[in-house]
Amino acid sequence: MWVLYLLSWVSSLLVAIFALVCISAGLYFLAEAIEEYSVAAGAVLRHALIGCVVCNVLVGLVEPIPLPVTAASLCAHGAYYATLKAFPLLEMGPAFYSSCALLLLHNYLAFSTFAETWFSFDEFLAYFVICVWLVPFGLFISLSVNDNVLPSHGGGNDKTMAGGLGGQSAPKTSRSGVLVALDGIRSMAGDFGNTI
Repeated sequence: MWVLYLLSWVSSLLVAIFALVCISAGLYFLAEAIEEYSVAAGAVLRHALIGCVVCNVLVGLVEPIPLPVTAASLCAHGAYYATLKAFPLLEMGPAFYSSCALLLLHNYLAFSTFAETWFSFDEFLAYFVICVWLVPFGLFISLSVNDNVLPSHGGGNDKTMAGGLGGQSAPKTSRSGVLVALDGIRSMAGDFGNTI
């Protein structure tokens, strides 16, 4: 009897590892596709944003979702729209930081609502995947697009191109978009710590 119990733990661990590998491969494929087709990816993200706003309004009108949750969702999607204006160049500016803060607020309010009011797991999952996480997930995957954007397409200045106005080529950096995001969060936390 203890052998099957032990085998169930081993099989559960193997399933978790296989699932993690599959998710990693899928995320890698999505990131590569977004880097290769950044214009189409921007259009898909904008259409997904519009669809999410429509879904949030419909859910807010028809379902027993409180107004603050719907308002937080619409504000968050407005911040995502501001972040998408310069796509594929995602700058770590006020629009990006406000979209991160509003994502956290929307998650908190939605989790609080779903903890107080009974919904089936399918309804819970549908709301969070479509209304809360779809656009931020797409933005997170597309952070690596910054690495392959030409300076003239992203609105960079001439000194960032080889042989620009200064006659010098800028030093080449190969930082990942995720690393740049983490550096931005770390510097913001350091600035916040210095003000206290």
